[in-house]
Amino acid sequence: MSTSAPVPTPSVDEFARFQQLMAHILGHPRLRDAVGALSEMAEDEDPKAQLLEMGFALPDDATVKVDVPATDEPHPTEYHICVGESGGHAHCVHFTLPEIHIHHF
Repeated sequence: MSTSAPVPTPSVDEFARFQQLMAHILGHPRLRDAVGALSEMAEDEDPKAQLLEMGFALPDDATVKVDVPATDEPHPTEYHICVGESGGHAHCVHFTLPEIHIHHF
């Protein structure tokens, strides 16, 4: 009988930090402006730098990715923000407004 590898469990502090970050981002008064700016960025621009310029407080280990569909595709732009990826697991929020999905892996 084989056993599966243990799943990493985040510390309470890591998850609390993630909750605070997501509350800051998703409750930010400039979120609508930021989403518009991220959607219009060129592929070679850094979305994390754009958010920082707009006053979003992101930790050094945060990653920001924007998936803009081709003009003929019907699905909306997807936004991905993750923290803690270097520790073997990550806390992420993925959203296509108005839907928001929070993941830990």
